[in-house]
Amino acid sequence: MNDHKKAYSLRLHEEIGNKVKKLADENRRTVSAEMGLLIEQGMAWREEKYNAMQAQK
Repeated sequence: MNDHKKAYSLRLHEEIGNKVKKLADENRRTVSAEMGLLIEQGMAWREEKYNAMQAQK
C-alpha cells in the first residue's frame, strides 16, 4: 500500500465514536489513525474468514 492517504467523510453513532476515541487514547493514537487501523484489521479479518470458507468447499 502506498503512503498517499485520501480523506473520507464518515458519520458514526456517538457511542461508536466514543469507543474509538477511548481506544485511540489508550493506544496513544489519533482518532483518525485508530479508525484506519480498525478498518484495516476488519478487512484482514473478513479476508481470512472468506479464505477459510473457500478452503472448506
